[in-house]
Amino acid sequence: MQEYINREKIKLKNFISNETQKLIQETECYVKEKPFLKPFQELVRKCSDCLDSSIEEVLEKADEYEDSFQISKTIKQIADIVQFIIYFLTECLLRQDKVDREIYHVFEWFFEQCGNKEDKKVRYIVSLGHNIAMTEFQQILKSISAEIIYAKLFEEFNDWKFYIIYITPYSCLHTNSLNWVIFFHECGHIVDDLHGKTHSFYQDLPKWWHVLEEQANQGRLRAIEKRWVSEYTADYISTHIIGPSFVWRFVREYLDLFRIFEPSSSHPPMDKRITFLLEELKNIGFEEESEKLKDLLEALPLEAPSEEVSVEDNRDQIIEYYKSCLPVFNREKFEVHLKKYPLLSEKFKEEIKQKRPLILPPSTLYTLILFDEDIESDGKMQVFFADCIRLFIISEKFKAVFAPNPSGR
Repeated sequence: MQEYINREKIKLKNFISNETQKLIQETECYVKEKPFLKPFQELVRKCSDCLDSSIEEVLEKADEYEDSFQISKTIKQIADIVQFIIYFLTECLLRQDKVDREIYHVFEWFFEQCGNKEDKKVRYIVSLGHNIAMTEFQQILKSISAEIIYAKLFEEFNDWKFYIIYITPYSCLHTNSLNWVIFFHECGHIVDDLHGKTHSFYQDLPKWWHVLEEQANQGRLRAIEKRWVSEYTADYISTHIIGPSFVWRFVREYLDLFRIFEPSSSHPPMDKRITFLLEELKNIGFEEESEKLKDLLEALPLEAPSEEVSVEDNRDQIIEYYKSCLPVFNREKFEVHLKKYPLLSEKFKEEIKQKRPLILPPSTLYTLILFDEDIESDGKMQVFFADCIRLFIISEKFKAVFAPNPSGR
């Protein structure tokens, strides 16, 4: 039995060495073509180094069992965790062939509005899934009990956060670029997690989403309340940064989104979420848009009433916090952008249908085409719209590199 255990240990060490090296090399190839994957490359190296450097210590702990069968069983559990991590990272990498750089441009723009500077970059990768959702990498480790069996690896991510944002294959197509603003809801969750604001009101509850979901599904009202507040907060941050287009696409695509957002028995009712956001639109100067969206909302089938949960006090305090620290896209900013392009609002449809590029921030671009059914139903127009977003991001990077030096040098 001991000889078998020794063989299994050697086999596991070789697997880690060989597979992590292959993953590192494959990631380097992707990064050459897609530099925005550098944070993921850092994640791969971090995991690879820790898996390799701590495997001896992990196996020594397995040897503490007196029963050979238990030692073998523990080695198998360690191998399962290692394989899962390596295969998970490999799958995220290979899915990049289906995620265009424009998606990353949109996410990067949003995070920059939220204060994502060079010294505090949000680390993330966009992957494909059945639902639109986000998760923290350490939460994935938690879900496979890595904190028990591979503690050193788990602890590596206590203060080094990395996020996986899942989008559906259909939603990432350029022909569906109007709905990219819906991704910002997941960005809102990330911003809130980095600030730690919602969790600060519920420190008696688990941080981990899947554990919280279990408690909410069991009917624990405080767990449901935290989930609701988190959803309201992500909705608010999205609307605060991008304006009425988030609410517009959310309402228009509700029936589809209800199927592709991560399902939950504890999400706030749709009508309450939208009503909350319509009030926010009025607060930032989009009264007319708010009224039109209200009409759309009234045409939707509503969900069955759920158990009442009181969220207003904590939610409103959290909203006040983000109102004070995040920049807002309001009517005033929208009109400032329009002044750079006289009569743009009247000529916009003509310009876009003639495929004349307009270099404007995504918040302004999306607001200009609110309620436009022609663009909404024309896939080619949405492809061009995605190109306009890319041009804006490129122009901003160009300005940052070649802007005049204030010192005159």
